Amino acid sequence: MSKHNIRTIAGEKYMVMESGTLVPYKYHIERKKILKPKDAWEMLTEERVQVQEVLVVLTLDGGHQVINKHVVTRGLANQCQIHPREVFRPAIQDAAVAIVCAHNHPSGELAPSEADVIATRKLAEAGKVLGIPLLDHIIVTSSNGFSSIRERHQGLFHGCD
Repeated sequence: MSKHNIRTIAGEKYMVMESGTLVPYKYHIERKKILKPKDAWEMLTEERVQVQEVLVVLTLDGGHQVINKHVVTRGLANQCQIHPREVFRPAIQDAAVAIVCAHNHPSGELAPSEADVIATRKLAEAGKVLGIPLLDHIIVTSSNGFSSIRERHQGLFHGCD
């Protein structure tokens, strides 16, 4: 790797990929692979303790290694807006092959709300159209761990892999 493939922007190092995409240098060195919900949960330490709901997208390459983690939206103490346009924008910019979404429930409740299920269905459908499948939607909390919407509602993801 030559020096001209690394750029520093606002104090952060980025790798410049052949496509021109900027990938955080820390992910180039230590690319975490997402094979199960717990793998994603381990990357979400900051989101677990937020007092507002925060939606993040993990963009993945063809080997399901994390390209980047993007905060897509911040909401209120008990809700945040989830829109496919905002979720898939960073996936397209990162040339991702798949994504995993995650958001926190500051209340500690692990069960997905009806709004979570509806939003997940919309994201899964959008991912099919775009060719960037939603592999899972994880709910995290500070005290109760995590919950996989895919494991609770497998039917939402039919045909997404």
